[in-house]
Amino acid sequence: MRKLFVVVLSAIGLLRPQVISAQGTTYISNLNQASGGSMAVGSDVWLAESFFTGTNLGGYDLTSVQLKTAPASGVPSGFSVAIYADDPKNFRYPGNHLGSLAGPDPEAGGIFTYTASGISLSPSTYYFVVLTAATSVTNGAHAWSFADVSSYTSSGGWFLGPYHHSSPDGSLWNRVAVPDFQFGVEAAAVPEPSVSVLAGFGLSCLALWRRERRQAKKS
Repeated sequence: MRKLFVVVLSAIGLLRPQVISAQGTTYISNLNQASGGSMAVGSDVWLAESFFTGTNLGGYDLTSVQLKTAPASGVPSGFSVAIYADDPKNFRYPGNHLGSLAGPDPEAGGIFTYTASGISLSPSTYYFVVLTAATSVTNGAHAWSFADVSSYTSSGGWFLGPYHHSSPDGSLWNRVAVPDFQFGVEAAAVPEPSVSVLAGFGLSCLALWRRERRQAKKS
């Protein structure tokens, strides 16, 4: 049994390089569109934009999110970028917090990149980029730019969700059809282990199990 355990661990080690994600690809973006204005982001004004992942059966590892912002007003602080899952009880609304992203303070305005770590995305599923901050908008607000037209580039079956959302506290969300906030999502498609490798692994385990059984009967 110990030998079988060692073989299983070794096989997992051999399989692991095949399931490591490749370098990230920008699957969806509307950053090239002209901006039509911006909306304030603060502790009392949370904003969310939805996107739908592609059809890769292995899913995706989120690499980064790019945002276009306008110059901030006042002296805001505590800017936060996060990914939320779709709410299973309230379809196409932000649900559970999946993870926060790391990046710069966008106070000056421009395009900024926020990196992700350990956030996995399922195929053909809605997710949300959610922005908030530590200060209320009356004391200082960041500003998320929105596109002047609803147009974007995408690949792999990804698409922009039909709504954006706002909330005073991150729990009660209001849904609005337009405009589209400006962002881009970079992710790495996770390849599935090949059928031949999995089959070989299974046959190896079966052969070792039979040998262990024969040795046990002889003893």
